[in-house]
Amino acid sequence: MRRSVKFLSLVIAVTCTLTSVPFLSSQIGKKTQVRADESSKSERIYLEDCKVLTSDRYTGNMGDSYIAPIKDKYDEGGACDLKGNSYTHGLEAWIARWNFKKESSWATTVLNLVDFHEPYKEELYLHGQLVVLDSYNTSEFRVQVRFSRYIYGDGLGTYTMTASSTGLNPFTIDVTNTDFLEINVKDLQAEMGGTRIGIVNAYFSKDKYANIDEPEYLSDCRIVKQSQYDEAEGGSGIYTLEYFSKNRGVDVNKKHYDHGIVAFLNRVVDKDEKGWVDSIFDVSASNCRYLVGEIGTLPSHNTTNFDAKLSFIDYNTKNELNEYRLTPDSLPKTFCIDVSRVAKLEIKIQDNIPVSMQTLFFLGDVKFTDTEPTPIPVPEVSFDEFVERLYTVALGRESDADGMKYWTSEIKKGLKSGAECAEFFLLGPEFKKLNYPLEKFIDTLYQTFFGREADQGGKNYWIGELQKGTMTRDDVVKSFVDSKEWCNICSSYGVKSGAPSAKSEKASSNAEDFATRLYTQCLGRDPEEKGLNYWSLALTNLEQSGAAAAKLFFESEEFQNLKTTNKEFITRLYRTFMGREPEEDGLNYWIGELNKGASRASVLSGFASSDEFTNICKEYSIDRGTI
Repeated sequence: MRRSVKFLSLVIAVTCTLTSVPFLSSQIGKKTQVRADESSKSERIYLEDCKVLTSDRYTGNMGDSYIAPIKDKYDEGGACDLKGNSYTHGLEAWIARWNFKKESSWATTVLNLVDFHEPYKEELYLHGQLVVLDSYNTSEFRVQVRFSRYIYGDGLGTYTMTASSTGLNPFTIDVTNTDFLEINVKDLQAEMGGTRIGIVNAYFSKDKYANIDEPEYLSDCRIVKQSQYDEAEGGSGIYTLEYFSKNRGVDVNKKHYDHGIVAFLNRVVDKDEKGWVDSIFDVSASNCRYLVGEIGTLPSHNTTNFDAKLSFIDYNTKNELNEYRLTPDSLPKTFCIDVSRVAKLEIKIQDNIPVSMQTLFFLGDVKFTDTEPTPIPVPEVSFDEFVERLYTVALGRESDADGMKYWTSEIKKGLKSGAECAEFFLLGPEFKKLNYPLEKFIDTLYQTFFGREADQGGKNYWIGELQKGTMTRDDVVKSFVDSKEWCNICSSYGVKSGAPSAKSEKASSNAEDFATRLYTQCLGRDPEEKGLNYWSLALTNLEQSGAAAAKLFFESEEFQNLKTTNKEFITRLYRTFMGREPEEDGLNYWIGELNKGASRASVLSGFASSDEFTNICKEYSIDRGTI
């Protein structure tokens, strides 16, 4: 007989999807040692061994739903899931209807637990996995599995299975103080057909943690909460590497990773706000002391102009475990976090400067270990000497103890680059109070940034710029900071320079001319400064090939908003990829292909692989690439 059950307590709903991290039972508070199950498999009491007190099912719409032991429905081979794995222990829930009436099919069973334990006197837990079994409807369904105390209606756990719930989804239910366990399986989507859900390998144990596999990698842990900055048409997030395609595990330095966490910060429009993303991982099942890994970036729109902070936080105590500054020249770097007393680990990445375009940060091979990593030797003496050099050469005095301690600490933590240190010393109030005459000012810059006396020609040039008013003293300092000589001095002390990588002026000029050409030929306008700088740098640093950059211009929202006719589209392809106006026969041919159903993307791809475009790229010394 069908009964109406009143829900007296909170039902915890967990949706198992491909975009979520594999489920692990959560533990609250202090980390608990995971123990092996006390009983051997031969001694286990399985769920299907319990006596059925009562059962009920939906029979409308020609439905024939039921919940029954797998061993009663299959031969010795057991029931198979969608990947061909077979199961002999557990229950099968068959939820079906065979016409189009929109009613939810369901089945329920009540099992007697009194026969094998003493309620109210001992702890007892039900461990198992939920899996989608091979059945009629495995693509359009949403099935809820609910465990509760019979009669009282107390919810013990609710899980939702969908077409994305591939593989095994572990669960642990506290059935302490439970006389009779009710299991209700209900179709929430009301689709025609039948779906089989397996409650497999389900057994009882006094050990709460018997069902928890200790994670090897952080990506094995469940993300219990995530929040992010969503303004400026952005949208940020943290995901496991498995969420992305396999080739996403290759960082900008071509190093391959099999495991990791991908965090991206993104905004599309300029807005003076800092983006951020914050995720909390349940690491309670790990008994290792350390979490170690590497921090880097994956290929993305912005790999050269970002400044962010990565923080590791104990979510329960709010204690910050460590933080790292992320800039282009500070990566890649390694990290080591002590998680021995951490149950929930919060990982937060935040912009220090608001920069548009997407940056993909990557925590690679992040794994748990008991072995403290061998620290990379840090040349502390070199840092001291680097800072002392700034004091003596730039300010003309010896360092004070507090200043030395502060600057060496900032450099060691990666929070200050050589360029930032030098700018503070030479743009700060103490240096400006010295009020050096122009000649001594330039001499000081040469000694600081080049480690030598100024040549007469160079000195005359900079003094001339200052006297004409075309540059300020701050402008001149920033020009010296960008020099190759300063990069070399920083490197000799083991300090990250923070200056742009040294590319030849000719290469930069060629890239700028090529990028300008894309603006004029594709979009029909002159470039804006910010966009031109971005594309010039991306082409110079080989982050974008000529073909890929051109493709992005034609796929841009600005170009799409032009709503070009097929004729205008082909004409702009000729101008961009061939450097000329189209001949009549060629124009008519390509328009005909588009009119017959060819996509614009396929036509563009043909132009991008042409000999004419190859020659254009060679002319500008640009890597043509492919699309």
